[in-house]
Order: sequence, then C-alpha cells, then structure tokens
Amino acid sequence: MTGTTWLEERGLVDGPIAITNTHSVGVVRDAAVAWMVEKGWPAIWHTPVVAETYNGGLNDINGFHVTRDHALDAMRNASGGSVAEGVVGGGTGMVCNGFKGGIGTASRQFALLEEQYMVGVLVQCNYNWGGDNLRLGGVDMRGLLPVGRHCFIDRSIDAPS
Repeated sequence: MTGTTWLEERGLVDGPIAITNTHSVGVVRDAAVAWMVEKGWPAIWHTPVVAETYNGGLNDINGFHVTRDHALDAMRNASGGSVAEGVVGGGTGMVCNGFKGGIGTASRQFALLEEQYMVGVLVQCNYNWGGDNLRLGGVDMRGLLPVGRHCFIDRSIDAPS
C-alpha cells in the first residue's frame, strides 16, 4: 500500500484512495499523482493511498491490464452517493476461503462526549487462499471471534458454534 507513511505521520488522507491488483499499484499510484497535479491539488508533493489485493486466481494478473487511463477515468468519473457492491471493480477477482468474495460496506453511528459520529468502511473481501484461519493484524482469530468459528473452522456461516 502506498501513501501510508504520510498517512501515519499526518493522521489524515490527503488525496484519492484507490484499490487495485497487486501488480498494478505502481501505475495506479502514478495516475493518482497525475490526477492530483491536473486538479491543482494544493500540496508540495502528492502521496495518494493505493492499496493492493492479489486476484491472480481469477485474473490474468501478469497481463498488466490496468492502465493509467483506466485509473484516470475512474478518478475523473468518481462521484458521491452509494458505492457499487458485490463483484464489481476490484471485487471481481476476490475469493474468501474458497467462497466468492467482493466489495461491501458497513457504517455505524455513535455518540461520544455528546457529539455524533459516523464511521464507514469499504471492505474488499479477499484472503487466505485455502487456509483455515483468519488473521487480523497478525493475530490468528480462530476461536477468538464467532465469525472465525463459523466461517473458518466449520466452513459454514450457518454452522452452530
């Protein structure tokens, strides 16, 4: 993932966030910088966040099919509102423990010190090609989370714990 050092130092995102396949991070990062320059983004240097997800099981990852123009078109045509979910964009090549993965969202509202906040996430579900464990931050979640027991040990979302 690019742009994380500046994100950690500054504590906020300053530019676009993109998700692409592992072998396209560079071209998408370069396109994001070009887009920021084109827009006159107010910064001395540009550090967009570009995350990667391996999708070589369902994609010709070595074909380098994602181009600068694809990334620029995506940024130029981005809009507010609902996010497409499922097997769209980066979600097309996602696999989760043998099941078809994809793109999803979630959000929660909460109050803290009489202030209202909303936290939203975009999830690109793709992990653990054929393994039996979910790792978060390097920690094996089997047995620690109900989802781990249901999805990864019993291999069924509906299985009893």
